[in-house]
Amino acid sequence: MNRHTDLLRRLFDINFSKPSKIQERALPLLLRDPQTAKYMLSQSPTRMGKTAAFVLTMLSRVDALCVAPSRERACQIMAVVKSMDYIKRRILDVSEVKILVLDEAGNMLDEENFREQCVRIKNMLPRQHPTQIVLFSSTFPNHVRTLVSRFAPNANKVELKKG
Repeated sequence: MNRHTDLLRRLFDINFSKPSKIQERALPLLLRDPQTAKYMLSQSPTRMGKTAAFVLTMLSRVDALCVAPSRERACQIMAVVKSMDYIKRRILDVSEVKILVLDEAGNMLDEENFREQCVRIKNMLPRQHPTQIVLFSSTFPNHVRTLVSRFAPNANKVELKKG
């Protein structure tokens, strides 16, 4: 992985020495140039390392990070972000966004309110450069797969079963 040395050092510090099966298969696609891997759909059972895969990808590209001491505080912060609706009002500049990650995408695209927000955000992403769109979930119910294929057409797929 050609990632920033501080990030690699931190991975070794937390004893992250061998990727899980989902990380081993997903990371090479995630870390590619978004033009060659614009969409990705990744499914594996719970607690198999999906979050670490997309967080590592995000950290390799992001230039800002908000840290909260608890889930409750993170939810409060998110509520404030939603109430300001920066993206919708075009106050938040998304012109340089390089990756959009939907965690628990199966559930997000299954619920109408979340689905509408996800589509709205996707439609606001820049067209002048490729933005990688990554969907991670432990399940993609059959009735959601059509929505997923419209949201991320011709996605690279990494799917693992419980084993």
